[in-house]
Amino acid sequence: MIIVTIIESLELSPTSVNQRNENNDDDGGGGNNNRRRRLGQIYCDLNRMCLCQNYTAQYMDVTCVNVPFDSLPDLSRMMNNESNTFGPHLYRVRIHGARQLTRLNDRNSFARLITLASLSITNTRLSYVDGNVFRDLAISRTLTTLDLSYGHLVDIPIEALDHLEQLQWLSLKGNQIEVIKHRPLHRLQKLRTLLLNENRLFIIDDGSFSQLTSLEQIDFDSNMIERVEGNPFPPSLRSLSISNCLLRKIPFDAIEPLAKLEMLQLQGNLIAHLSPFKLSVRRIQLIDLSHNLIGQLPDNLFANFQSPNRIADQNLKRNENNSTRFTTGHLGKYSSWNNDVDDSRTNLNESIDVDEELRIEQLYLDFNFIQSLGPDLFRSIRLDKLSISNNRLSSAGLSHTATFDGPTARSLKVLDVNYNLIDKYPIAFRELIGLRQLLMKNNRIQTIDPPDAFGASSKTLEVLDLSQNLIEQMPTAAFNTLRNLVKLNLHDNAISRLDSDDLVGWCGPRLKSLTLSKNNLVYLSADAFRACRQLNELRLGGNRLLQIQPVQLAQYMNRLQFLDLSSLANVDWTDTNTSETKFSHVKWLQFDFNELRWIPSHLIHLFPGIKHLDLQNNHIDSIAANRLSEARHLQSVIVSYNHLTRIHRDSFARLAKLESLTLYFNRIERLDSGAFNELPRLQSLVLSRNQINYIEPGTFVNMANESNSLTLLLDGNRLECLSIDPFLQIRQPAAFSTNDANDDDNNVGDGDDGDQFALYLNVSNNQIKTLANCQNSAITTTNNINSNNNKNWANTAHHHHHHHRNQREQTLAVRVLDLSANQIEQLRPRFLKQFCGKTLSMLANHNLIRRLPLHLFGVGYCAQLQSLSLNHNYIVDLQLDPDDDDGDDVDDDNKTLTTTVDNNNNSRKASFVIQTLSLQHNLIKDLARFYRLFVRCSRLKSLHLNDNQIQWIPANLWDRTSIVTLNLANNRLTLDDDKGQSPIDRCFGIGTTLKYLDLSNNLLRTLPERIVYCDNLNELILSNNQIQSFDYATAIGTSKAARLISHLQRLDLDHNPLNIHVNGRKTFDWLSTDSPSLSVLRLSHVNNMATSLDELNLGELNLPYLHTLDLSGNNISHIASRLLSRSRNVRQLNLAINQLREVPKHIWKYVTRLQWLSLRNNPIDILDSLSFAGLKYLRHLDIRGLNLQYIDSRIFIYQRYLYSFLVN
Repeated sequence: MIIVTIIESLELSPTSVNQRNENNDDDGGGGNNNRRRRLGQIYCDLNRMCLCQNYTAQYMDVTCVNVPFDSLPDLSRMMNNESNTFGPHLYRVRIHGARQLTRLNDRNSFARLITLASLSITNTRLSYVDGNVFRDLAISRTLTTLDLSYGHLVDIPIEALDHLEQLQWLSLKGNQIEVIKHRPLHRLQKLRTLLLNENRLFIIDDGSFSQLTSLEQIDFDSNMIERVEGNPFPPSLRSLSISNCLLRKIPFDAIEPLAKLEMLQLQGNLIAHLSPFKLSVRRIQLIDLSHNLIGQLPDNLFANFQSPNRIADQNLKRNENNSTRFTTGHLGKYSSWNNDVDDSRTNLNESIDVDEELRIEQLYLDFNFIQSLGPDLFRSIRLDKLSISNNRLSSAGLSHTATFDGPTARSLKVLDVNYNLIDKYPIAFRELIGLRQLLMKNNRIQTIDPPDAFGASSKTLEVLDLSQNLIEQMPTAAFNTLRNLVKLNLHDNAISRLDSDDLVGWCGPRLKSLTLSKNNLVYLSADAFRACRQLNELRLGGNRLLQIQPVQLAQYMNRLQFLDLSSLANVDWTDTNTSETKFSHVKWLQFDFNELRWIPSHLIHLFPGIKHLDLQNNHIDSIAANRLSEARHLQSVIVSYNHLTRIHRDSFARLAKLESLTLYFNRIERLDSGAFNELPRLQSLVLSRNQINYIEPGTFVNMANESNSLTLLLDGNRLECLSIDPFLQIRQPAAFSTNDANDDDNNVGDGDDGDQFALYLNVSNNQIKTLANCQNSAITTTNNINSNNNKNWANTAHHHHHHHRNQREQTLAVRVLDLSANQIEQLRPRFLKQFCGKTLSMLANHNLIRRLPLHLFGVGYCAQLQSLSLNHNYIVDLQLDPDDDDGDDVDDDNKTLTTTVDNNNNSRKASFVIQTLSLQHNLIKDLARFYRLFVRCSRLKSLHLNDNQIQWIPANLWDRTSIVTLNLANNRLTLDDDKGQSPIDRCFGIGTTLKYLDLSNNLLRTLPERIVYCDNLNELILSNNQIQSFDYATAIGTSKAARLISHLQRLDLDHNPLNIHVNGRKTFDWLSTDSPSLSVLRLSHVNNMATSLDELNLGELNLPYLHTLDLSGNNISHIASRLLSRSRNVRQLNLAINQLREVPKHIWKYVTRLQWLSLRNNPIDILDSLSFAGLKYLRHLDIRGLNLQYIDSRIFIYQRYLYSFLVN
């Protein structure tokens, strides 16, 4: 959704992070406000859907999320104010979600950039990068980071990358690269990180990356790699990841020469058997073999490291002393494993001798099938962390006392055996004299016996996780030996009592965290925690306690910061001692699922320093005024899923540090004036899914003054009217301004804050009918109000509104406005002036709008609007005059369409800045009625008119636009009027920009001649029409046909009654040109003959880039032997619903890399051992609905990678 993506773009920025950090300070925010204004984020001048922000005082950062770029603009002009001097000084550019971007070939985009260090172009359809796009530009000497993730690249753009001399980090993640070509990236001598994960690689060839002499990290995760050949990696490599691939063994031949290797990640492969490790290093940070098929760890797994002279001393010293070790940032998910261990006691970087054993800091064997650990397994190595969770380990399989004999007994600090079958404390663990963390979650342990069960670990153990076991009684005797315990987790066991002395002896000065939630606790001694005076975190939720006295807890635990008292519904929280004892240090309180009917006054009194309060899923029906005012440090409050019916005045007032307030899924009907008052740091207010039918003026007062944005969610209520009055005092003094309707520079949030403040307002899924002054429509509600204070609030706001009504309009800085799913019939001019002066995105889908007001896009209304969605309305035409709605007050100056004056003082119509317009599912028949709109939409990139009643397209309708995506599906177009069109209307007048055209589900009888002139078309969808003839090679000439498909990547002709045989010629000869780029060809259900075809008349397809071919539903009985002889890159082939009597194995030799095949619903009766013999890389096979009489048991002996097999 647009509303989400723009908020995402805000979250991407360092400014947003700084904002959150600064809000945690206690300085009052004054100095921080000035800094945010000076180094804040603003909307870029060149494209208002992008955010420009000062990375430092001189360098800028640009972020564009879901902006419909079809080519990159001149990035140096993103800020084009005359006063701006930072244009060329861009430090970082991020383009995300520009789905219309297919080519990177315009040097002008980067020509003036002299400081760009980071360029990110992600989640696009980028398939081509020109080899000279960076050549001889300043960017070739400054760019250090390049991210081209999630595009459509099929090769590494070597020619373009060769010019980036300073490149250090390169991501080609999530593309379609299958082969690493042998031409080396010889000029990228400074490249340190290369990400090739989530591509389609099968093999890593010998020498592929060996010339990248500075390469330290390379990632091949989530490919289809089955083997690594020779020595593909440079000796500088420190981190190698080939996870979630198809390896069946560890490629030691390629790994052993890597003398600097620090991280080896091979999780998620098909490794079942381990051979002895062969490594050139004696110290490695990480080896990850989790999520494989390993059933046993052989006794000789580390046998190669018993000799201390395996490696020359010189190489070892260089690896230890001169290497740059990977930080926790490189470790990713592994970086937090020792967070709970005292760093002063856990030094993983301690020096080792040259002749020492192999040292593995972290070894992961999770999610395998290991049942036991044999004796002396780790004798020849030193381990710091061993993770072997989610296996089949039992106590019997861990019964060897010598399992950890050797250096590991002293060095092992973290041991993870979660999710195994252990039923008692394993004997093998007792000799671990250096163990700090032991994780035994979700096993079958009932008790810890004998008292000395922890053995040598009792003196060092700091973190113990026994959650989700079967413990019924606190094992006090065993715990009494754990004198250094810092964190204990007993969540989800069966402990029923906590007596006075159960914690005495082990809950001492070092214990910081104790979890007892979700047990069967029914009794808690009043002094049970008397020994736990240093606890920072206590979780007691989800028990069956009948009584608990927080005051008694506070008496002993005055250092507590996190307290979980959730799901204790049996406790009577009203019967609580109200002494002066407080939890003065508690910052986070979980109090949900407690069946509270109100917020007890003593609850807030007990927690004066609380920052996060969670009260969701209670029965609270009212919050008294100022009930929370004592909690002056509150930053987040959740009262969702309760029974609130009304928010009284000052229920949430004067909470100076509150940032987030969530009240969704209550029964709120009324919001009193002043209900939300003096919340200067508020960033999010969620009132969704309630029963609010009216919002009084003054409801929101003095909010978000110190925030850059406010998200206000009112969706899913019962509002019938929406006006500006309730929002006028949101952000005093800068929340609203009094400005002339024609003065566009004087809207909400201007002044010192400029464009920085943004209001995101969602009122979708209400019952709004009126966009006007709601006070008159609320007379009935107002008459029931008995509070004079509420009346004063309303009168004050009304007087303020009336005072300016005839002078200047009051406006809000609404950036994103969602009006969807209401009953709105008209977008009134006054409403647009008040709400939309700064709006970038508006959604009004699923309403009753009949006419699209032209003035909506003009100056004084929504002049900055970039995206408008009016889907599922009743729109027929334009509304040209603002007075046409029903006489709503409109300034005389705006009764005619707005004009601007150019440099020659010639009056002309102003161009609109709209980029994306969606009018799907309306009643539009005559597009000529929208001419006055389109003639002024010079920046329009994306137009969606599908699911209307359009019958024809007037000439010259879109020739002033820049449309890249045009969706006309599900209309009544025949386009028989093409003949005689003027040249300017070829390709609808947008031949230079149009890339995506959808004409599916219309009444086309032939390929419209206009389309032939769409020289830059990438995707053409013509499915579900009545096209019979496609023989344009003769009708318009081969050269024109070639021009049509010169850029065409997708052609969809499904469900058209094509004449397959035309005078003996092959119908699709014109597809096989000299330089085709077609990658997707869909021809399902195109045979208009009732009888079966010997073969579809395609001839010998010359489509070398063809990836997907759909020939289903054509009654084909035979596939021509050479159909795909010149189209060998096909990866998906659909032959379903035909008349094939045997598997067409004669064509497999041409498509050996086929991955997806459907033969569904064919009369095939035999599948033998050779049916799929040539399809080694097949991953998905659908053979449902065959007439099978015989299946050879060896049918899939060649399909090692098959993971999806559909049969009935």
